[in-house]
Amino acid sequence: MFMRGFGGNLSKAYLRANTFAVEAVSNIRTVAAFCSEDKVLSYYVQELEAPSRSSFRRGHIAGIFYGISQCLLFSSYGLALWYAILSACMSFSLTALLLCYFLSFGALLFDDLGEHKITSSF
Repeated sequence: MFMRGFGGNLSKAYLRANTFAVEAVSNIRTVAAFCSEDKVLSYYVQELEAPSRSSFRRGHIAGIFYGISQCLLFSSYGLALWYAILSACMSFSLTALLLCYFLSFGALLFDDLGEHKITSSF
């Protein structure tokens, strides 16, 4: 969603290449008569180079941002669990143990339930 405008006009570039391919296929007798199959193929490959590079770069940047977001998410879980264990070790009160439970297991449980609920609606 956040990468919507990042790729530029990929659909226009693919549309141009596909339009050329459709014209070449519909006029296949003319292309074959002039023995220009290799020329048509090389032009089609040339038209696809720019969108291919852009898609490759877009995919890598999206993957890096996804990895960073997952790293931050699980690092926050680890920090919460570390703090809960640290507070539970300093004092063995009921409040500290409940805090440990809800910060570690409760957060993971509710996150998993919410994730399944969201993905199952699509």
